Amino acid sequence: MARLSQLKVAMGTSIFFAAFIFAMFLSAIMFLLDFSLIYSIIGTILFILFQYLIGPFIIGASSRLHYLKPGENQWLESIVKNLATKDGIPLPKLATVPNKTPNAFVFGRTSKSATLAVHEGLLTNLNKEEVEGVVAHELGHIKHKDYIVMTVLSALP
Repeated sequence: MARLSQLKVAMGTSIFFAAFIFAMFLSAIMFLLDFSLIYSIIGTILFILFQYLIGPFIIGASSRLHYLKPGENQWLESIVKNLATKDGIPLPKLATVPNKTPNAFVFGRTSKSATLAVHEGLLTNLNKEEVEGVVAHELGHIKHKDYIVMTVLSALP
């Protein structure tokens, strides 16, 4: 269990340092534009909060996600449902990415709002067991809340 607590500390530290460096950069720019220091800090905090809130939308738009309707891909839905039930996590939203690379990723702000995005290349190039392994790996990110780090860090740029 010590490793899990160390991982959580490392994830929190990563988010803090990335946000801190970005905050310093944005505060310096606002200060150079002749804003007072307090307004620069308040503006930076509001900007980072805004980015955190819209981060999932930015990720979804930039990767051209297609959210699956119930029954649209029953094979993938059943795999995700079975694995999520075994892991005791909420069922994520499912989406496909129109990309031929064999890849998948998870993003979101909470476990209940997480999205599992699967590249079309993964579904066409891998067999059932391999797809199931990738999906299990991605659901592990939901279980351990790793996706929050990626959502925050991908929203900052």
